[in-house]
Amino acid sequence: PNNIQENIDKVQLLSGSFGENSFSINSYLQADENGIFLSLFNDLGSGMGDLVYDGTEVSFESKVFPKALKAEYIVADLQFAYYNVDSLQKSLATLGLDFLSDVLSDGTKVRVIKNKDKIIEEIKQKDGVLTIENKLRNYKYVLTEGE
Repeated sequence: PNNIQENIDKVQLLSGSFGENSFSINSYLQADENGIFLSLFNDLGSGMGDLVYDGTEVSFESKVFPKALKAEYIVADLQFAYYNVDSLQKSLATLGLDFLSDVLSDGTKVRVIKNKDKIIEEIKQKDGVLTIENKLRNYKYVLTEGE
């Protein structure tokens, strides 16, 4: 958690797809040097699940997502999107993976995880919209900031 690039405190619409399944749910994301907290809630504000990462352990309780969902993947995706580039490059290099970061001419921030020439995951961020696409595990989700 101490590798967070900047503190995050946002209400977002979380939309995603995996295989042929898709979903859309409201979320609140807080991430700082203490960890990552993601709360899921419906349109009426009722809690639908919580994910907590304290730097050591991940816990995930949800009425929406299947029990088989690996919460560690969600935490890793959020780390890939929001953590310091240098720390991510060092950590992934120990696994033989490359972590690339760039800003396109239109202002889109792009982060890519690669294994040699094969893209594993691509993360794009622009104008309050974060898109995470894992090509290896065939899932994608989009976090759109609320107003």
